[in-house]
Amino acid sequence: MGGFSRLVAELRRRRVLQMTALYIVAAWVLVQVASEALPAFNMPENAIRYVWIAVLVGFPIAVLFSWNYDLTASGIRRTPSVDEGVEAVRPLTRIDYGILTALALVMLGTALGVGQRLADMQTAVARAPATRDIDPNSIAVLPLENVSVAPEGVFYWEIACGSLYS
Repeated sequence: MGGFSRLVAELRRRRVLQMTALYIVAAWVLVQVASEALPAFNMPENAIRYVWIAVLVGFPIAVLFSWNYDLTASGIRRTPSVDEGVEAVRPLTRIDYGILTALALVMLGTALGVGQRLADMQTAVARAPATRDIDPNSIAVLPLENVSVAPEGVFYWEIACGSLYS
């Protein structure tokens, strides 16, 4: 068996491919919901960037989790090695609890960081000056600059039509 086919077989045995597919679908749903919900809460359009960052940071964490651990009906179990067989139940050790705690803290920190960024953006949008309604019957007065070749004080119609006083 080639190295690549062994890797794929191990990924299947450890259910990494299933988790990856599930994570991609869940991330897609999250991004779609965020892209619709954030504008409804008056968030700027670039707020979706932070949701993408959280999704991208969470992906390797989820892959590492699924490589080492299995979610079963009886809870989280360590994935048995190839020589132990599928039926071997391996309880979690102190190191496992430490790893799981670190993974949870990273995910929590990422979620809180993204939430804080979004809250900051929300307050920045709320502080922005409100635009005034402009009366549709108003006009704008712009300063004009004389770009003609005529000398100062001579109007264009005086040059074209002759002087009013002649």
